[in-house]
Amino acid sequence: RGRTIYQARCAACHNARQPGTPTRADLRKMPRQQITYAMLTGVMKPMASGMSRADTENVARFLNGGP
Repeated sequence: RGRTIYQARCAACHNARQPGTPTRADLRKMPRQQITYAMLTGVMKPMASGMSRADTENVARFLNGGP
């Protein structure tokens, strides 16, 4: 599920090496909690609008090498 959400909502910017945007490789190195926090209350909150907490956790798990 995390992969599907990432591809639909995140990949366009994070896979494109946008200036100031961490790449997927950069995100892989971040703790899951940091990724989840960014989506729930941090800088990514507007982009994650409408995602459930479970969705944000699934994306963070996927980025850290999980399913």
